[in-house]
Amino acid sequence: MIVYNVGDTTNPAKRHFDRSQQTGGAIMDMPTTSLSMEQQFKLQVLREQVKSLSQDQAQEYLLEVMRQNMVKENLLKHWMKNM
Repeated sequence: MIVYNVGDTTNPAKRHFDRSQQTGGAIMDMPTTSLSMEQQFKLQVLREQVKSLSQDQAQEYLLEVMRQNMVKENLLKHWMKNM
């Protein structure tokens, strides 16, 4: 897993945000694969919280996140199919 620090200039989202600010672009210009500043902050908070988990807790958490992601993917596919 690749983990970026919020201030990391190798982070593609950070590089895009910097370019957007330089060109006067709006946050709407950000690609959907990039994280907003708020999302980056939430991710950093979560990164600190999971450090205190045991390996078993971390594995359970990962599996639950993956399950929820699969449900979300199924909902999006269903929504797109019925548009």
